[in-house]
Amino acid sequence: MNEVLYSSKHLFYPCTIIKTLDDEKKGGSASGSDASVPVLVKTSDGALHKISDSTKLIQLTSPQDYQGLPDVLHLPHVTEASLLHALRVRYNRDDIYTSAGPILVSVNPYKNVTVKGESLYSEEQMMLYRKTSSSSTPHAEDQLPPHLFKVADKAYSALIASGAPELEPHIEEEDAVLSMSPRPMGGRNIRDQSIIISGESGAGKTEATKVIMKYLARITKKALAGDGETSASADVSSLEDRVLSSNPLLESFGNARTLR
Repeated sequence: MNEVLYSSKHLFYPCTIIKTLDDEKKGGSASGSDASVPVLVKTSDGALHKISDSTKLIQLTSPQDYQGLPDVLHLPHVTEASLLHALRVRYNRDDIYTSAGPILVSVNPYKNVTVKGESLYSEEQMMLYRKTSSSSTPHAEDQLPPHLFKVADKAYSALIASGAPELEPHIEEEDAVLSMSPRPMGGRNIRDQSIIISGESGAGKTEATKVIMKYLARITKKALAGDGETSASADVSSLEDRVLSSNPLLESFGNARTLR
Protein backbone atom coordinates (compact mmCIF):
# COMPACT_ATOMS: atom_id res chain seq x y z
CA MET A 1 0.00 0.00 0.00
CA ASN A 2 1.68 3.18 -1.20
CA GLU A 3 -0.66 5.84 0.16
CA VAL A 4 -0.20 7.10 3.71
CA LEU A 5 -3.14 6.33 5.99
CA TYR A 6 -4.18 8.40 8.98
CA SER A 7 -6.53 7.93 11.91
CA SER A 8 -8.60 10.47 13.81
CA LYS A 9 -10.70 10.16 16.93
CA HIS A 10 -13.50 11.87 15.04
CA LEU A 11 -13.56 9.30 12.22
CA PHE A 12 -14.29 5.60 12.32
CA TYR A 13 -12.40 4.80 9.11
CA PRO A 14 -8.73 5.20 8.15
CA CYS A 15 -8.34 8.24 5.89
CA THR A 16 -5.97 9.84 3.40
CA ILE A 17 -5.26 13.57 3.08
CA ILE A 18 -6.60 15.03 -0.16
CA LYS A 19 -5.53 18.67 0.24
CA THR A 20 -5.11 21.53 2.69
CA LEU A 21 -7.87 24.10 3.04
CA ASP A 22 -6.03 27.20 4.30
CA ASP A 23 -5.70 30.21 1.98
CA GLU A 24 -1.93 30.00 1.53
CA LYS A 25 -1.61 26.29 0.82
CA LYS A 26 -4.96 25.61 -0.78
CA GLY A 27 -4.67 22.86 -3.35
CA GLY A 28 -1.39 21.61 -1.93
CA SER A 29 -0.69 18.40 -0.08
CA ALA A 30 -0.40 18.35 3.70
CA SER A 31 1.41 15.01 3.81
CA GLY A 32 4.53 15.28 5.93
CA SER A 33 3.66 18.78 7.14
CA ASP A 34 3.64 19.61 10.86
CA ALA A 35 1.61 22.79 10.37
CA SER A 36 -1.75 23.04 12.10
CA VAL A 37 -4.02 23.64 9.12
CA PRO A 38 -7.48 22.45 8.11
CA VAL A 39 -7.37 19.56 5.66
CA LEU A 40 -9.76 17.64 3.48
CA VAL A 41 -9.53 13.88 3.99
CA LYS A 42 -11.09 10.89 2.31
CA THR A 43 -11.99 7.83 4.36
CA SER A 44 -11.68 4.29 3.08
CA ASP A 45 -15.43 4.18 2.43
CA GLY A 46 -15.08 7.05 -0.05
CA ALA A 47 -16.59 9.83 2.10
CA LEU A 48 -14.95 13.29 2.31
CA HIS A 49 -14.48 15.03 5.66
CA LYS A 50 -12.93 18.27 6.85
CA ILE A 51 -10.45 18.07 9.72
CA SER A 52 -9.85 21.47 11.33
CA ASP A 53 -6.40 20.59 12.67
CA SER A 54 -4.08 18.40 10.60
CA THR A 55 -1.84 17.73 13.62
CA LYS A 56 -4.69 15.75 15.20
CA LEU A 57 -4.31 13.08 12.53
CA ILE A 58 -2.28 10.05 13.59
CA GLN A 59 -0.33 8.28 10.89
CA LEU A 60 -0.99 4.56 10.75
CA THR A 61 2.46 2.99 10.83
CA SER A 62 1.04 -0.46 10.11
CA PRO A 63 -2.13 -0.08 8.00
CA GLN A 64 -2.59 -3.85 7.69
CA ASP A 65 -3.33 -3.95 11.42
CA TYR A 66 -6.53 -2.05 10.68
CA GLN A 67 -7.82 -4.76 8.35
CA GLY A 68 -9.39 -6.68 11.21
CA LEU A 69 -7.04 -8.32 13.69
CA PRO A 70 -8.47 -11.20 15.78
CA ASP A 71 -7.39 -9.35 18.95
CA VAL A 72 -7.87 -5.58 18.92
CA LEU A 73 -5.36 -5.16 21.75
CA HIS A 74 -2.67 -5.85 19.16
CA LEU A 75 -3.55 -2.68 17.28
CA PRO A 76 -0.75 -0.09 17.41
CA HIS A 77 -3.27 2.57 18.44
CA VAL A 78 -6.24 1.29 20.44
CA THR A 79 -8.90 3.97 20.04
CA GLU A 80 -12.65 4.02 19.60
CA ALA A 81 -12.15 4.64 15.89
CA SER A 82 -9.68 1.78 15.36
CA LEU A 83 -11.79 -0.59 17.45
CA LEU A 84 -15.00 0.15 15.54
CA HIS A 85 -13.21 -0.10 12.21
CA ALA A 86 -11.72 -3.49 13.12
CA LEU A 87 -15.13 -4.80 14.21
CA ARG A 88 -16.73 -3.49 11.00
CA VAL A 89 -14.11 -5.07 8.75
CA ARG A 90 -14.38 -8.44 10.51
CA TYR A 91 -18.19 -8.32 10.53
CA ASN A 92 -18.26 -7.69 6.77
CA ARG A 93 -16.37 -10.94 6.21
CA ASP A 94 -18.53 -12.88 8.70
CA ASP A 95 -15.94 -12.86 11.50
CA ILE A 96 -18.53 -11.99 14.13
CA TYR A 97 -16.23 -12.68 17.11
CA THR A 98 -13.27 -10.49 18.04
CA SER A 99 -11.05 -10.73 21.11
CA ALA A 100 -10.12 -7.81 23.32
CA GLY A 101 -7.65 -9.64 25.54
CA PRO A 102 -9.69 -12.02 27.73
CA ILE A 103 -12.96 -10.39 26.58
CA LEU A 104 -14.89 -11.69 23.57
CA VAL A 105 -16.76 -9.07 21.53
CA SER A 106 -19.56 -10.45 19.36
CA VAL A 107 -21.70 -8.72 16.75
CA ASN A 108 -25.05 -10.33 15.97
CA PRO A 109 -25.04 -11.31 12.27
CA TYR A 110 -28.81 -12.00 12.17
CA LYS A 111 -28.08 -14.91 9.86
CA ASN A 112 -26.50 -18.37 9.90
CA VAL A 113 -22.72 -18.16 9.59
CA THR A 114 -20.77 -21.05 8.10
CA VAL A 115 -17.10 -22.02 8.13
CA LYS A 116 -15.96 -24.03 5.10
CA GLY A 117 -19.54 -25.10 4.46
CA GLU A 118 -20.21 -26.12 8.07
CA SER A 119 -22.13 -24.31 10.76
CA LEU A 120 -20.09 -22.02 12.99
CA TYR A 121 -21.43 -24.07 15.92
CA SER A 122 -21.16 -27.57 14.44
CA GLU A 123 -19.90 -30.52 16.45
CA GLU A 124 -16.75 -30.53 14.31
CA GLN A 125 -16.05 -26.97 15.44
CA MET A 126 -16.68 -27.95 19.05
CA MET A 127 -14.23 -30.81 18.93
CA LEU A 128 -11.67 -28.64 17.12
CA TYR A 129 -11.57 -26.17 19.99
CA ARG A 130 -11.59 -28.93 22.60
CA LYS A 131 -8.82 -30.91 20.88
CA THR A 132 -6.65 -27.82 20.45
CA SER A 133 -7.02 -26.75 24.07
CA SER A 134 -6.01 -30.27 25.16
CA SER A 135 -2.96 -30.20 22.89
CA SER A 136 0.50 -30.24 24.44
CA THR A 137 1.60 -27.49 22.06
CA PRO A 138 1.98 -24.22 24.00
CA HIS A 139 -0.62 -21.58 23.14
CA ALA A 140 -2.15 -23.85 20.47
CA GLU A 141 -5.61 -22.47 21.25
CA ASP A 142 -4.43 -18.95 20.39
CA GLN A 143 -4.08 -20.04 16.77
CA LEU A 144 -7.83 -20.59 16.47
CA PRO A 145 -10.11 -17.63 15.71
CA PRO A 146 -12.07 -16.03 18.57
CA HIS A 147 -15.21 -18.00 19.40
CA LEU A 148 -17.69 -18.68 22.17
CA PHE A 149 -16.31 -22.22 22.24
CA LYS A 150 -12.91 -20.85 23.24
CA VAL A 151 -14.42 -18.89 26.13
CA ALA A 152 -16.42 -21.89 27.32
CA ASP A 153 -13.44 -24.21 27.02
CA LYS A 154 -11.18 -21.91 29.03
CA ALA A 155 -13.73 -21.87 31.84
CA TYR A 156 -14.13 -25.64 31.71
CA SER A 157 -10.38 -26.26 31.60
CA ALA A 158 -9.83 -23.90 34.54
CA LEU A 159 -12.53 -25.72 36.51
CA ILE A 160 -10.91 -29.11 35.86
CA ALA A 161 -7.43 -27.77 36.60
CA SER A 162 -8.60 -26.31 39.91
CA GLY A 163 -9.52 -29.79 41.09
CA ALA A 164 -6.09 -31.21 40.35
CA PRO A 165 -4.06 -32.50 43.31
CA GLU A 166 -1.64 -30.14 45.03
CA LEU A 167 -3.35 -27.02 43.80
CA GLU A 168 -1.00 -24.06 43.96
CA PRO A 169 -2.46 -21.05 45.82
CA HIS A 170 -3.24 -17.99 43.73
CA ILE A 171 -1.04 -15.64 45.74
CA GLU A 172 -1.09 -12.92 43.08
CA GLU A 173 -4.86 -12.61 42.98
CA GLU A 174 -5.94 -9.55 44.94
CA ASP A 175 -9.60 -9.55 43.98
CA ALA A 176 -11.71 -10.55 46.98
CA VAL A 177 -13.89 -12.90 44.96
CA LEU A 178 -11.03 -14.63 43.18
CA SER A 179 -9.08 -14.93 46.42
CA MET A 180 -11.82 -16.92 48.17
CA SER A 181 -10.71 -20.36 49.28
CA PRO A 182 -11.68 -23.11 46.82
CA ARG A 183 -14.53 -25.27 48.07
CA PRO A 184 -13.65 -28.92 48.80
CA MET A 185 -15.49 -31.51 46.75
CA GLY A 186 -14.74 -35.19 46.67
CA GLY A 187 -11.32 -34.68 48.22
CA ARG A 188 -10.42 -31.99 45.66
CA ASN A 189 -10.52 -28.22 45.75
CA ILE A 190 -12.90 -26.93 43.09
CA ARG A 191 -12.67 -23.29 42.06
CA ASP A 192 -15.96 -22.10 40.56
CA GLN A 193 -15.85 -20.37 37.16
CA SER A 194 -18.12 -17.66 35.77
CA ILE A 195 -18.85 -16.42 32.26
CA ILE A 196 -20.49 -12.98 32.09
CA ILE A 197 -22.62 -12.30 29.01
CA SER A 198 -23.83 -8.73 28.57
CA GLY A 199 -25.17 -6.54 25.79
CA GLU A 200 -28.10 -4.55 24.46
CA SER A 201 -31.50 -6.08 23.80
CA GLY A 202 -31.24 -8.18 20.65
CA ALA A 203 -27.46 -8.43 20.83
CA GLY A 204 -27.63 -12.22 21.04
CA LYS A 205 -27.10 -12.88 24.75
CA THR A 206 -29.64 -15.70 24.92
CA GLU A 207 -28.22 -17.42 21.85
CA ALA A 208 -24.70 -17.05 23.22
CA THR A 209 -25.83 -18.70 26.46
CA LYS A 210 -27.34 -21.60 24.53
CA VAL A 211 -24.15 -22.06 22.51
CA ILE A 212 -21.97 -22.12 25.62
CA MET A 213 -24.25 -24.54 27.45
CA LYS A 214 -24.43 -26.80 24.41
CA TYR A 215 -20.63 -26.84 24.20
CA LEU A 216 -20.22 -27.67 27.89
CA ALA A 217 -22.82 -30.42 27.63
CA ARG A 218 -21.10 -31.89 24.56
CA ILE A 219 -17.54 -31.97 25.87
CA THR A 220 -18.74 -33.29 29.25
CA LYS A 221 -20.59 -36.02 27.42
CA LYS A 222 -17.38 -36.95 25.58
CA ALA A 223 -15.37 -36.91 28.82
CA LEU A 224 -17.79 -39.13 30.74
CA ALA A 225 -18.26 -41.54 27.87
CA GLY A 226 -14.52 -42.14 27.81
CA ASP A 227 -14.32 -43.10 31.49
CA GLY A 228 -15.63 -46.62 30.86
CA GLU A 229 -18.49 -46.30 33.30
CA THR A 230 -21.29 -48.86 32.91
CA SER A 231 -24.04 -46.27 32.94
CA ALA A 232 -22.04 -43.63 31.07
CA SER A 233 -24.44 -43.44 28.12
CA ALA A 234 -27.50 -42.87 30.28
CA ASP A 235 -25.69 -40.49 32.60
CA VAL A 236 -24.32 -38.25 29.88
CA SER A 237 -27.68 -38.14 28.11
CA SER A 238 -29.35 -37.09 31.36
CA LEU A 239 -26.65 -34.50 32.02
CA GLU A 240 -26.93 -32.99 28.56
CA ASP A 241 -30.72 -32.81 28.83
CA ARG A 242 -30.56 -31.16 32.24
CA VAL A 243 -27.98 -28.59 31.19
CA LEU A 244 -29.84 -27.58 28.05
CA SER A 245 -33.22 -27.67 29.76
CA SER A 246 -32.06 -25.27 32.46
CA ASN A 247 -31.84 -22.40 29.96
CA PRO A 248 -35.56 -21.42 30.16
CA LEU A 249 -35.27 -21.27 33.94
CA LEU A 250 -32.19 -19.06 33.80
CA GLU A 251 -33.85 -16.91 31.16
CA SER A 252 -36.90 -16.41 33.37
CA PHE A 253 -34.67 -14.97 36.10
CA GLY A 254 -33.04 -12.67 33.59
CA ASN A 255 -36.39 -11.40 32.29
CA ALA A 256 -38.08 -11.10 35.67
CA ARG A 257 -37.48 -7.35 35.98
CA THR A 258 -37.76 -6.30 32.33
CA LEU A 259 -40.71 -5.20 30.21
CA ARG A 260 -40.07 -8.07 27.79
